[in-house]
Order: sequence, then C-alpha cells, then structure tokens
Amino acid sequence: QLKGYQERTLEALDCYFGHCVQSSSPKKAFVDAFYELNQQGKNYNTITGFPEDMPYVCLRLPTGGGKTLLGGFAIGLANQRLLHTDHSVVLWLVPSRAIMEQTLRCLRNRHDPLRIALEKGWGRWPGCGSVSVVELSEARSLPRTTLDTETVVIVATAQAFRVEEKKHEDAKKLDELRKVYEESGALMPHFDGLAAEQTKHLRKSDSGQVVRSFENVLRLRRPILIVDEAHNARSEVSFETLQRFRPSCILELTATPDMEKNPSNVLHSVSAGELKEEQMVRLPILLETQHGKDTLNVEALKQELIANHHIPENEIAIATGDEKGLEGVNLFDPKCPIKYILTQQALAEGWDCPFAYILVSVAEMQSSKSVEQLLGRILRMPYAKNRRTPALNKAYAFVASDRFYATANSLRDALVQCAGFEKKDATEFITAAREDQMPLGISSQDRRAQVQPVEIKLPEKPAIKTLPPAIQDKIEWNAGTQKLTIKAALDESEKETVKNLLVMEDAKALVDVANETIKAHKVEIFRTASERGLAFTVPQMALVVQGELELFDDPEVLDYPWQLPLYHAQPTQQELADLGLATKVAEGGEIDMEAGKVKVTFLPELQHEMELVYQPEHVSEAKLAGWLCANLIDQYTDQTSLMAFIASWLGELTKRDEFPLAKANRLKFVLRTVLARRLKAMRKDAINQAFQQTLFGEGAVERVRVGEGFEFEFHPDAYHPGRVCPNSNEFQHHYYPQVGEFDGPEEYACAFKLDQLCAKGALKFWVRNLVRKDSASFFLLSATGRFYPDFIAKLPDGRTLVVECKGQGYWGDAEADRKVGNLWAQMSKGKCLFLMVRKDELALINSVIDAVSSPGIA
Repeated sequence: QLKGYQERTLEALDCYFGHCVQSSSPKKAFVDAFYELNQQGKNYNTITGFPEDMPYVCLRLPTGGGKTLLGGFAIGLANQRLLHTDHSVVLWLVPSRAIMEQTLRCLRNRHDPLRIALEKGWGRWPGCGSVSVVELSEARSLPRTTLDTETVVIVATAQAFRVEEKKHEDAKKLDELRKVYEESGALMPHFDGLAAEQTKHLRKSDSGQVVRSFENVLRLRRPILIVDEAHNARSEVSFETLQRFRPSCILELTATPDMEKNPSNVLHSVSAGELKEEQMVRLPILLETQHGKDTLNVEALKQELIANHHIPENEIAIATGDEKGLEGVNLFDPKCPIKYILTQQALAEGWDCPFAYILVSVAEMQSSKSVEQLLGRILRMPYAKNRRTPALNKAYAFVASDRFYATANSLRDALVQCAGFEKKDATEFITAAREDQMPLGISSQDRRAQVQPVEIKLPEKPAIKTLPPAIQDKIEWNAGTQKLTIKAALDESEKETVKNLLVMEDAKALVDVANETIKAHKVEIFRTASERGLAFTVPQMALVVQGELELFDDPEVLDYPWQLPLYHAQPTQQELADLGLATKVAEGGEIDMEAGKVKVTFLPELQHEMELVYQPEHVSEAKLAGWLCANLIDQYTDQTSLMAFIASWLGELTKRDEFPLAKANRLKFVLRTVLARRLKAMRKDAINQAFQQTLFGEGAVERVRVGEGFEFEFHPDAYHPGRVCPNSNEFQHHYYPQVGEFDGPEEYACAFKLDQLCAKGALKFWVRNLVRKDSASFFLLSATGRFYPDFIAKLPDGRTLVVECKGQGYWGDAEADRKVGNLWAQMSKGKCLFLMVRKDELALINSVIDAVSSPGIA
C-alpha cells in the first residue's frame, strides 16, 4: 500500500497532466495545478534549448521518500494522461553507476513493488502493460517490434550521452558513447516507411539523408525523460545533451532541486515530517560530540572494538576503497552476524541498510555531501515501521568534535543541502543527546531547557580565544562591561581550564561560584501535552450497517443504490462537444476561440506524433469497449455492469456519422476521460442521496453512533504540518510543540481564544487540526466529502470540543459541514461539542462549553 504522501504526490502529477491536456499549455497547466493543489501562485520556468511549452516538472522528496518507486508510477500516468499512448520509450537517467545498478535490479525484478507498479499499476494508478528494462548498450539492439509493442525503459547515467566529455579513462566507454550517435545498418528497420512529417525533426547527414542512429530512434519516439537525483544534472552541458533526444516531457526526482541558476518547476514537495509521520525515517537525530585526541585508522579501530569492547570479529565488516568487506553480504538476512561497519566514505549513493541506527565519526566531518552520505545511512526505518521501544525510533550520531554547536549546524546543513529537508525540519530534527549540551539550544526542545546565564565581573581579562572550542561554546566575554557570562555548566576539567587563564584568586573564586550557581539550577524543560505523553482521542462517527457497527470514514460504508442504468448510456451534448474539440486537437491543433482559428501547439502536435509512431491497431467495437473497461479502474462497479454500460454508450457514439469506430479508437484516451467524469458524477449523486437518507432520514437515531469503540488518536509523534505558524511559541497550551499555520486572521484569533480558555482552566489543551495528514487529521464525512475542522480541544472533564472558523464569504458554502458537525455532537450523548463561528462570534465558544455541565447530559 502506498504511503499517504506518495498518493498525494501522484495526485499532484495527475492533476498537472490533466491541466496540460485541458489547456494544451504546460506553462498555464503548472500555474493552474499548483494553485489548485496549494491555494497559492507559482511561476513556471522554461529551459533554454527546449520548446517553451514542453511539460517539465519536479517532484521533491527527501532522502528515504521512495523517489524511484514514484518514478515507476509516473510512467503509466504520463502514457495515459499526457501522451495518450499505450507504450513509450523512457530514458531513466541516474547520477552514478551504483544507482544505475540498483535501479536496474529493482526494475528487472518482477516481484519488486517498483516493477509491479510499472507493469500493472496499483489501485487507481495505471500501469504500462508489457515492459522491457534495458541498459543503453542493450537498447541499441532492440528490434522495432519491441519498441512498437512495449514500454521500453532505458536506464543509464547522464554522463553516458555526453559527447563533449572527451577524456574517458576507458576507451571502450568512449566507443560505446559514439555508437549512440553513429550510423548503424542494424537500425535500418526503425526508419522504414516513415512519413515526411516524422523525418523532418530527425538529424540528417551532409547529403540530407536521415542518419540511422540510435539518437534518431529516440528523437522519433519522443522519450519520457526521468531524471533521478536531478540536482546532479543541472549544467548547461546536461541540458544540451537532453535536448538532443526531443523528449516529450521531463520529470525530475530529487531531494534538493536547483532553485537558483536553472530553477526547477517544483510541482509538489514532501517534508521530512511527512516521512516521519509515515514511519519511513528515524527522527530526531540525537547528537553527542566528544573531543578525541587520538588518530584512529581502520585497523586500530577494529582492534579497539575487539580488545576493549569484546566485539566478536565476525560482527565487524570493513568497507573502504581497498577493502570490500560487504561485497556479497546480505545484511537483510536474519542470520547475518555483522553489526559494525568501519568505513572511509565508502557508503555512498546506492548503499542502503535500514538496520543501521548509530553513526560514530572518529574524525571531523567536513563537507555537507560527505556528512549526508553517512547520515542518510542511519535515517531509514527497518521495514518502514515504528518499533514499540521509543529509543528505536530515533537515530544517533556520536561525532568527534571540539564544537558541539558547529557540528549540529554541519548536520543541519547536510540535511537541507543534500537530504532535501526543509530548514524548519532540520532545525527540529537535530537535538542534544546529553543534558549538559541541551542549554546550548540547537532545537526548540533544547531551547526550552536553557538555564539563566550567570554573569560575573572580573578584575582581569581572560584570553578566551585560547580556550578549546567546546568551552568557548559555553562562555562569553564582554570587553566593554568586563563581564564573563557562563551559559552552560562547565565540568570540572573545563572549569579548571577557564580558571587557569586567570591570575587573581578572587577572580578564580568568582568562576567557582558562578558555575555552582548554574549547576544548582534544576533544568525544568517545558513540555507540551504530547511530550508529556497525555492521550488525545476524539470520538468518531460510526454507522450500523446490516446489524454491524462500522466506522464511517468512507462513503462505501453507506448502503447506496449504485447501478449504471442503460438508459443513461448515451453521450450527452456536452460530451459530444468535448469530443469534437478533442478531434481537432488530435489532428494537430488547438481551437483559438478568439481568432476563430486552429493553431498548432506543442502538446497536440506531440500526441499526433505519438499516434504516428504507435499507430492504433484496427479493433472491433467490443475490443475497444473492453479496453475502456480495463482502463477506467473503477473499484466501485462490478465489471459486468461497467462493461454493459460502456458497450451501450460506445455503440450510441459510433452510430453518429461524425464518430465512426476508427475515430473513436484514435480518441480512446479522451473517451476514457469523458466516461470517468460521467461515472464520477453519477456515483456522487447516488452517494449524496444515500447520505441524506442514512444520516438525516427517518430512523437515523438507530443507525448513527459516535464513539462506542471508535476513536481517532492524535499520536504524540505524528504532527508535522506543511506550514508552521511562525508564532508557535505564543501558544502555551497547544497539544504539540509546533502549531500548524493558520489560513487567515479569523483562525489566528480563534486559536488565541482557545489558548486563553486553557489558561483559565476551561479547556485542557487544543490542536490546530491538519488537512489530509493521515495520522494527524481528524475528519467527518459530509455530503460534499471529508470535512477537516480547524480546531479540536479537550475539556478537563473529558469532553471534546470541535471548532470550525469561517470567514463571511464562505459561510454559505459550509452548510453540509455544519450539518454533519452538529449531528456528530448530537449523537455523542453530551461527549462532543461542535461550533462553527465567524471571527466576531468567538464568545460563543464560552457559551457552548458552559451549556452542558457534564458528559451524558444533552
């Protein structure tokens, strides 16, 4: 099953492709889709050398997010939703040989989720059918029949196509590179019978003949370009290389998109918090630094483990440039004894072992890239699942360093620059492991543990800059006031080091007194209700269905009369108009309604080219109906009814002179879209009728329950808002340390009101409810879909208060949400309270709380 953030990522891509086809302008589609997904604007960036309106987007996922898996799903989506073709050629470019081999292993393994997704699809996401996965050298020998009847995925490094890179250490590699662009008689069948409009874009020789090269095979078939780890392929040379193959679209997958020199069009971003929420990564990283004076090489470190820590030698592996102790070792095998890996930057991209929890660096870590390559090894969750022991859901970094604060910043930089974390996430996900380092305040939790610094005026000036960096982190000298500030307790050794800078005994005594003052101050860390482990559960709505009580979190729980009556199985006038417009677009143009002309644009021309290459086979009406039935992916309708409806609808369409079977077959992807829209509308009407009858009709009191064993839990570790309120520290009673951002001043005022009520004892704590975050979003089903209330609070007596804040302009549209909220409260037997308010009605919250004195009294 896909994770929630993976579903949302694919939904964003599907939304973008839909807008591309609808508007025939990928630039406009990006702006419209981004606004639909995020309710905010964003500009679209074109790439020099490529057509201005070529679809080009980037999906941003942090390290551990499953970029490669989503790339497999993206191919089926691009085929069906964008290119309108059953098959395609895909160039899947990766940054290194190691990642190429890893990707090939996954794509070629028919039992791997990636291959299954690519071939068969998954749930509502379409697959590609027959698939061939090859390296570049194998691709050049593929017969034309394979390219015509299968989706061919060519996995290669980006460097494999760069003819500019003359200096190849291996002459064989250079020879392989040249073969991409050179004439080859073996490729002759690929160019037989081409129309003039197909050859006009192919590279030609000086004599004007089409060069029968693999480059031209790709140019002819307009490959989908997937660029994995795209931040490694952003140079002008890289773009020029990619442009040679006339890609149909470019999809970048990266944790760290380029946002400056050649800005990527980031359509959708996944935060590290979402990965943690889905139990994909271990966070936070607990950091401890300790200064080590000894220089330890690999062999000395191994002997240290064996001699002084009694580690059996067979539990230790050495993985360096020279020693390859992990080759052929299956770390996933339960019988594998290895528990310690000694390495010197050898665990780079492509290496993975989710059972690695602890990073110990016995040398200063320098570049962000090298830090991330090692740090990334300890983030992934084993089998993507939280352990029952909380300590196993965190990562640990022990670093030899003089400066704790500087090391923390280095780790943060690595998470942001290389692992794709947002800055706010990186700040929260590095925290101190030792209590004496917490007052240095590297995360919000640590900052809440800060003690009051102690100032002392010294009669002499200490040479602070001569102190070790670890001590400099804890003290500060102000030359103007001649005061020494001690910010964190010094251990005995550190204290004596500071005193040795001083000559006068009185000055030394002052240091003793100041340090004892800080040590005597008990660090009281302010902890929110979630950090204190207080439970926060909310009663959910349930329905009695056929004598059984079921959670009402999906419309399918309703017993609604869903059928596809054949008297509805005929195209509407609007559908015929849509198909007429699609016909003109498919013939190579787009209707310009203002000028009354048909103008050729990129996407219609691209779809026309794909049709010339992948010519539709001659099919019967029954076969076309079968294809439509298989590709609608309707999980709510039995196949027999669906097939009957589609066959009848298609028969009515092809009776019309303007839509003969051959034309309908050429428009089959448009037909699929039109039919999907019709089925969705019909099912929505049926659900709405059942919703009103079940929840508000006669006998609803017997059918609807609230609570009774069904409760939503706000998990203490699962709150990761996409946007965080910058003033989170103003709220003292929010259930979590962070507060999700508010959508306007009305919500901010409401949150402030709830926090005040907590301070007065009327409420216990409250939470800013998130939207579409599986583990941190309470919702009710209304007639129009899921309703996510803005705020949920817990009263001291155990009751639950739900508050939805509406601006004046949205009040009328919220009637369905009000009805289901009031019903939820009404059926809870006094355990739940619901209120929808405007900004000037916040006093009503007091009235609702006071109206029912205790649970069980309506």
